[in-house]
Amino acid sequence: DTIFLKTANLYILSHYLLKKGKIFDNKEINEKNFNKKDFCFLILTLYFRDKKDHLSVSLNQKILKSTYRASKEHQLENKNMCRKFDDLYNSIKEEKYDRFIIGKALRRISYKNILHILYVCIAYEYIEQLELDSLISEIDENILQKIIEKSKKFLNYVINEDMLHIDKMKALIRGKDLLEILDIKTDKMIKPLLDYLLDEQIKKPKLEKEQAIELLNKKLEELNLKFNEQSKNESENK
Repeated sequence: DTIFLKTANLYILSHYLLKKGKIFDNKEINEKNFNKKDFCFLILTLYFRDKKDHLSVSLNQKILKSTYRASKEHQLENKNMCRKFDDLYNSIKEEKYDRFIIGKALRRISYKNILHILYVCIAYEYIEQLELDSLISEIDENILQKIIEKSKKFLNYVINEDMLHIDKMKALIRGKDLLEILDIKTDKMIKPLLDYLLDEQIKKPKLEKEQAIELLNKKLEELNLKFNEQSKNESENK
């Protein structure tokens, strides 16, 4: 099972990194608070994600629950991380930084899990580069250090772009205020408008409230057109 072998090597290398000590040594993140249990579960969740072509969804869920006695909320958190793992992994690996893609991923992952993701990304790339067909017996420090430097560069980018705590970012305009500011015909439009606003705030970190209102008015016009079309189609189908 190549996926199982990859996961086993991921464990071996990840724990080697943990024993190695402070990799990033950055005052913005606290490596002492690294949660090994969460870290192991993240690797496990990635394994079952990669196994999705071989396991049914129900079996996948059953194994996850029996392998790790955690709350549904904890499992969901790790699955959410996995959904955005590839976006961050590819950004680090290719050294191509798209603020919007990275910002969206970091909002889903949250600040407290950034270290877990970075460690796994380092291990992932090392394993992919060497294309191992057996368990790791020794570590090539030269290759590993080059990969670590990529993650350090990525972390510096996130810090310089003020995205380390982007998961705590609030919308410039609250949902209830939208009803007062905009001519909203239905409550169904509040969530898509807020989602759109948060996306725009990720893209434009210096966006001001007046600019946000202007963007929201344009977006509302689009949503109104779609809503009217849907209502028309529903009426015709009755």
